[in-house]
Amino acid sequence: MATRWGYDEKSHRYRDLTSGRWLSQESVVSIRDKIVTEASEQAASLAGRVASGKMSKGAFGDEMRKLIKVAESAQYA
Repeated sequence: MATRWGYDEKSHRYRDLTSGRWLSQESVVSIRDKIVTEASEQAASLAGRVASGKMSKGAFGDEMRKLIKVAESAQYA
């Protein structure tokens, strides 16, 4: 079974909803950094595809909006 995490408003920390264990600050930072790095790599790939003509400018814009939303949400968390 996959771990389900929830945000605790009082402590401003993430907690395993099954076991009640807290997610360490180091883990939160690591997960955030991984998400942002992956989004950055995907953005570079999208830029290459639109530059080579393999992707339309409209599709590029749509995909970039999605990536920005994911990266921004991860950084906020």
